[in-house]
Amino acid sequence: MTKGDIYTVAGDGQTGSGGDNGPATSAELEEPSGLAFDSMGDLLISDTAASRVRLVADGNCSSFCPFGTTTTAGDIYTIAGTATPGFTGDGSPADQAELYSPVGLLTTAAGDLLIGDLANDRLREIYPYGVPVASISSPSTGGIYAVGSSVATAFSCLATLDAPPVNCIDSNGALHGAGVLDTSTPGNHTYTVTATLQIGAEATSSISYTVAGAPSALISSPQSGQTFLVGQVVPVVFSCTEGLFGPGISSCTDSIGRGSPTMLDTTTVGPHIYSVVASSIDGQFASASVSYTVKSATAPGGTTGNTGATGNTGNTGASGATGVSGTTGVIWPPAPKLTPIQQYEASVKACDKFQSHKQRSSCLAKAVRAWKAQELVVALAKCELVKVRKPRSVCVAAARKRY
Repeated sequence: MTKGDIYTVAGDGQTGSGGDNGPATSAELEEPSGLAFDSMGDLLISDTAASRVRLVADGNCSSFCPFGTTTTAGDIYTIAGTATPGFTGDGSPADQAELYSPVGLLTTAAGDLLIGDLANDRLREIYPYGVPVASISSPSTGGIYAVGSSVATAFSCLATLDAPPVNCIDSNGALHGAGVLDTSTPGNHTYTVTATLQIGAEATSSISYTVAGAPSALISSPQSGQTFLVGQVVPVVFSCTEGLFGPGISSCTDSIGRGSPTMLDTTTVGPHIYSVVASSIDGQFASASVSYTVKSATAPGGTTGNTGATGNTGNTGASGATGVSGTTGVIWPPAPKLTPIQQYEASVKACDKFQSHKQRSSCLAKAVRAWKAQELVVALAKCELVKVRKPRSVCVAAARKRY
């Protein structure tokens, strides 16, 4: 070709619709009007009176070809319309659908072709490679998860036949079909996967989920660090509150399963820890503790013995016996070994060293199991003191049911 010269690129000067799949310059056109170019540089023509859209290939294409058409450079092809004026075919292959006097053409940045279907009073659209598909196989939408928990995701993306490669990425930046939900903050969240063809067409899939905050436990009274006497009545008031967006509290009990209000255990001398555990429906735990000391009163000392009476006159009276010296006061009763509940309270206090919610919950669960095991042993031992067989069996059954 020579600069400035003019050439025919399509049509042989005859009115008609023949010549598909051969050289464009040997094909017939019928009142061509609108023109556009696709992503491969192919020329698109509105063959208006023939009610078709034609494509003149810019080069050879055998894979990932626009509109699913394998082409040879310079040849012409029909990509939309059947040459019969009418309106049919939406949702089916474009070359099997009817158009009626198509005119203007426009291609989008994603490669989609828009057609002004004049006599049908419609704007028709053809996706050159179809639309990719994104899907999330797990987890399901609507889940509720503890804050900070690890929730794996599985997703995938598919392109239509003959489409170029598809990029697949989730809303947290994970690729290759495996990611995790963001559970760092309580609230309602959305997780999305996006499938994008290299030419720009994309599709998304999303699920919604809720992140629940941990519950909290509060001991309002008494304050930590106080001292009480053996047998002193000390009321306790505590409460539990669900965390933000939590599903609700399942239990709120103290060290031995009692609800608020209740009393401190002041039956034994020594240091104690009183704890409350809050459990939510989704399995999260939280605890609160106060420490206190129980002391006994000091036993009074012994009295000094009386001086012996003086002897009768005439004889020197024998000296009276010296009274017995009083004994020094002592603390009574002496401090006993730790009871099962005291051992449990110490175990609960030890759980506070864990920063991880999961580790602390596991520690608390172990402490509860150990306490119940010790209490069961004590209860069964008491049952053995019952000499009559049937009441003893009832005692054993009740103990096992309780612990």
